[in-house]
Amino acid sequence: MNRKQDDLKWATALAAGMHLAASVSWAGEIELMSVDELPRILGEKNQNVRGARLQVDAAQARTGYLLRSYLPTLEVIGGGEFFQTSRYSWLLQPYGYAEARWNLFQGGRDFFESKSRGAQLQAASSQAKKVQAGELALARKHYWDLVHLREQIRLLKETIQENDRHLAAASRRISRGVTTDTDRLDFEIQKSLLQEELASAEHDEGLEQVQLSAVLGTPEDTKIQTPVHLPHDHDDDLQSGPPPVGDDQHDIAYLRSNQESALQEARKTALWWAPSVDLYGGFYSYTTRDRDFLEITLRNDLVAGVRLNWRIFDGLQSQAEANAAHARAQALENQMAQQARRTKADLYVACEE
Repeated sequence: MNRKQDDLKWATALAAGMHLAASVSWAGEIELMSVDELPRILGEKNQNVRGARLQVDAAQARTGYLLRSYLPTLEVIGGGEFFQTSRYSWLLQPYGYAEARWNLFQGGRDFFESKSRGAQLQAASSQAKKVQAGELALARKHYWDLVHLREQIRLLKETIQENDRHLAAASRRISRGVTTDTDRLDFEIQKSLLQEELASAEHDEGLEQVQLSAVLGTPEDTKIQTPVHLPHDHDDDLQSGPPPVGDDQHDIAYLRSNQESALQEARKTALWWAPSVDLYGGFYSYTTRDRDFLEITLRNDLVAGVRLNWRIFDGLQSQAEANAAHARAQALENQMAQQARRTKADLYVACEE
């Protein structure tokens, strides 16, 4: 009897302590939420997801290179200098020029650069989808863990109520002399143990809600409403085995896009030897230090012409860069094949589970 009473006191004290730790005030904003709302909330508030989308915007801004490469460029430079030259004393004169250039041909390098930037955009898009999927999976885990804990809390409260009914019945039997205090003590110990478990579950509920709020990007004191019961649905399609692994898998799509970018970079670099042709024209104003005239009009030029730039030898630098880009493409191809095997295995295990 004394041992049972000691157990009762210990369990009661522990339950009271855990209940005090669990009694955190969640007086913040109430967020009505179903699992279908998680993607929207993540897109609006999760900064990882928003950052990945901004990376897509950054890659998008770099596309259209081929069209822009054929637009003319205009450069204007102006200044003045104080100098002494030849037979002249110290002079202060302005100088400057305005020059327009128009690309006619770049040996195909601009085409492959444009293709490479397009592949980089696809890689950024795949990475953004991967980040979204990862954050959504984490949010769903915390969401359903929270639902599970709340259903556990509900069941524990119902069990405590049932135990109280048995305790009351045992007390009535004791008052009539039908049984001894031992029966009542058993129910009292059970109640203390249930209250201890309830306090632990309520404490875990608060922690789980903090974690879910962190993933969603909502304030820590947000009170998130969830379903009362865990649904139990079957997906018959999962019984037929995992879906095929293809480029729609984010990891594989990301690697394939990076591989394509590396291949286009290698092709562009391999054309280092191809000539480029530009049209140019401009107005140039020199100083007496460059043109031996004091009158400014005699130092001004108007120019229009065609420039051919043909690199004959670059010390094998471009060839080395092309080889490196080809090696990166081969490395990514191997990583993509390995990732496909891993994804297929993960899907199989997930379906079996």
